Amino acid sequence: PGWPISFEPPAGWTEHERTADYIEFLDLRDVRNRKQFVVHLVPKPADLSAAEIALQVMRMHLARFLVIGPPAPPEEAPLGDLPGARVIMPASGDYVHAGLLPPDQAQAVVIRYHAAGPFSGRDIETCRRLAEAVRTVSGPS
Repeated sequence: PGWPISFEPPAGWTEHERTADYIEFLDLRDVRNRKQFVVHLVPKPADLSAAEIALQVMRMHLARFLVIGPPAPPEEAPLGDLPGARVIMPASGDYVHAGLLPPDQAQAVVIRYHAAGPFSGRDIETCRRLAEAVRTVSGPS
């Protein structure tokens, strides 16, 4: 409620934390490969593209988990019905997708997905479904 987007978390995932602009979900069903995804709203400077936002978020995320090396290059890809871009690093279990919110695109939606191990086919499918499910809403939900 109150967000400019709607989305559906995957079945079996639990909401762990929520603020006005951040929601974190966890999948703890496999203790050897715990998974997390976060959806957050961020202010977007006028000169940044969705690809640049996705890349910046991935760099910060990789630094947090002490992953050495550069992130993969961003790919233009819609985030649901929003123009966007994503950075996918299946070997490290990381995915970031940024979408630009209308009308002035001064805000972006970022989905960040992290698996404790390399991506499985199920992780790739979960990220695809998360991205496809994002929809803008007209007014407070």
